[in-house]
Amino acid sequence: MRSGCYRRRQAKTPDRRSDQTQTVIYFLYTADNADYDGLRVKLGRARDLHPRLAQHKKGGGQLGHRPAVCEPLCAVQGKGSDEDYLKRYFSGIAWPNEVEVFHPRPQIVDYIRWLRDQYFVWVPDDDWCLHIDDQPILDFSLWMPDPTRVKHGPPALNGFNGPLNMPSRVVTTDDFYTSAEIIEPARKLFGGIIDLDPASHAAANGVVKARRFFSQEDDGLSKPWAGNVWLNPPFSAWKAWVGKLLSEWSSGRVKQLCVLAATRTITAQYFTPLVQAASAVCIFRGRIPFWGGHATSSPDEGHVVFYFGNEVQRFIECFSEIGVVYANPTGKRDD
Repeated sequence: MRSGCYRRRQAKTPDRRSDQTQTVIYFLYTADNADYDGLRVKLGRARDLHPRLAQHKKGGGQLGHRPAVCEPLCAVQGKGSDEDYLKRYFSGIAWPNEVEVFHPRPQIVDYIRWLRDQYFVWVPDDDWCLHIDDQPILDFSLWMPDPTRVKHGPPALNGFNGPLNMPSRVVTTDDFYTSAEIIEPARKLFGGIIDLDPASHAAANGVVKARRFFSQEDDGLSKPWAGNVWLNPPFSAWKAWVGKLLSEWSSGRVKQLCVLAATRTITAQYFTPLVQAASAVCIFRGRIPFWGGHATSSPDEGHVVFYFGNEVQRFIECFSEIGVVYANPTGKRDD
């Protein structure tokens, strides 16, 4: 799940409340006093986040009361229609006579905990991304609430980040996602269908479009693989993934497999078995940028794709579009 920078600064849009107008959607919590009586979760949207948060702290901003405590939880680039969906989704726990203010039930608190872990979401304690405008704009389907998008934690009492026990986000140094420029040749090679991405993320799969993917929580190292597999593993754990890859390839369940690696990696001793077993390799022309939490628009090293499968000529045809391809006559698996 590796990849260069997708970030783009959003152009200014007219200040109107149209369902499709680009906006910032945010969550914050408020309380009536310093003991957190009357604790609420507020959902809102704004063209400019920080002035709106300052307005809320002063007691305005459509809160309907002057809270003693008012602190942001997170914010994400979206559309007005996304906020409308969120209001409907959490309507069952709405504060009396409110549509944007909610009781701090696990239904919404656990979703916010999950949301804060996503690299494209601004959080107030973020030390690597200071501006919501720097966050990429992703389709709502990648972050809309559902029963699987929750992160459980302690009850809504005093703790991290105020009363809702919001721990700091989990964004690893391996949050680099594959660009479409690299994925499209693999998709073409696989006849249009990637069956599995064993090291991915919901946002990354918006580009990969694998029928199935394993996230960090799923742990692709512990699951069986099958079909046409695309693998962009966490580069910090390559030793473990080399062994897993070779084991899955030897099992016969995997029809074809493409794996992304940095050029410096292929000279490592632990990587030698993978190099020897691969059917072919494509060395990219230039440095193709990735995207994700820590990605930049200028990668500091080159990358390659190793191919495992019997369609070597097809691999050459597809990947020659982005690099130079070499076949390995001894790398073919006997099925």
